[in-house]
Amino acid sequence: MEQSIWQEIGQLYHFMASQLKKSLSLEIEKFNASQKKGFGFLF
Repeated sequence: MEQSIWQEIGQLYHFMASQLKKSLSLEIEKFNASQKKGFGFLF
């Protein structure tokens, strides 16, 4: 019984971690794109 609870918690944790990584990498891509645009205006 207790084993399955920990397995579900582990699966949920891995799911949340992968979602967080995806959203973080998207934010970084957006940031890099806006930085490049900003530098484009400067030169």
